Amino acid sequence: MIPLFCEPDGNFPNHAPDPLEEENIGDLKRKVVESGADLGVAFDGDGDRLGLVDETGAMIWPDQYLSLFARQILEHGPAKIVFEVRCSQALVDDIIAHGGVPIMVRCGNAFILQRMREERAVLGGELSGHVFFDDPPVTYDDPIYGACKLIEYLAAHDEPLSALVDSLPKYYSSPEIRIHCSDHRKFDAVEEVKQCFLSGPCADDIDKVIDVDGVRVTMRDGAWFLVRASNTQARLSIRAEAKTPEGLQALQERVAEELIRIVPESRSEIEAKLLAPERVRA
Repeated sequence: MIPLFCEPDGNFPNHAPDPLEEENIGDLKRKVVESGADLGVAFDGDGDRLGLVDETGAMIWPDQYLSLFARQILEHGPAKIVFEVRCSQALVDDIIAHGGVPIMVRCGNAFILQRMREERAVLGGELSGHVFFDDPPVTYDDPIYGACKLIEYLAAHDEPLSALVDSLPKYYSSPEIRIHCSDHRKFDAVEEVKQCFLSGPCADDIDKVIDVDGVRVTMRDGAWFLVRASNTQARLSIRAEAKTPEGLQALQERVAEELIRIVPESRSEIEAKLLAPERVRA
């Protein structure tokens, strides 16, 4: 183990304590590559979220490493896996492919834990990096245990971490995009998005609609988008995913068109973030 910035300092002199923002883990990426390490591990400021990079220094997103945790568990037989509505369809596909039962719930670790108890699920996780295990039964998010489980899984396979992640189903995802929408309008705006897709010209292209938290609309070609009202801010949260970059761009353009109609006061923000996305995650 090669430690990096392990002396506690509440002033955070090296970088902000969020390991899911790539600008905060630049030193970790470099150290992994320089030292020839198999992976890099980062925890957030209060030690309840897990950040990972592979041996090439690339970030591993939480719904990707949740897939690997699920594979490890499903080697021992069928099980239920709980995750939140923002997670990639790749996670759903991979759980099913390995004999598991995917269960999608609303954002928030309280909802993850509650559904895990109800379903007797063995694993739960969020896109924010919170991970919950039920073997042994841990009633809180434990990223140190999660890091050890991933190292255990990696040690049992000949492939490097990057190859294991590359074996997951392939999708192209937007970041989580946030646009302003007043508190008294945001929930109505989500409902309007839902209705315009269900009754509009795209209705025949829709495969299913999940409304456990906002609205997640999946198209027949496998692309999907999510629009949900923030629980803490006057904002709408949007995420989209498709099997090709072109499909992702086309879907974002369609969602942007409706959002501009529904929230015209945020037009410039919608155009800047949805029509010229900050980045695409493959």
